[in-house]
Amino acid sequence: LDLFETLDVDGGGSIDLEELIVGISKLRGEARKADIVAVGLVMRNVQSAIANFEKRILAVLATKGVRSSQAREIRESSCESVGPTPTNLSSRYAQALSLSSP
Repeated sequence: LDLFETLDVDGGGSIDLEELIVGISKLRGEARKADIVAVGLVMRNVQSAIANFEKRILAVLATKGVRSSQAREIRESSCESVGPTPTNLSSRYAQALSLSSP
């Protein structure tokens, strides 16, 4: 059983942020170098997924008439406290879509 399988509680083949946090908090003992590297790789994957998610949302917003400056303001305000997560980004972008609709 490797670190990924340990953290992928639901067996879905991906690790969401909640699984990562809960899984890491349950790990016991000294962290080995391999564990630290593995967590770093998982975090890089999560960051990449969030960036790809944001790109797709921005493309949708552009088709709905939301200006890039509005989208940038939304992103910056969503990231102030905890950083960009799909939940806070999507809720802010959904607000922008409802505001831009006639």
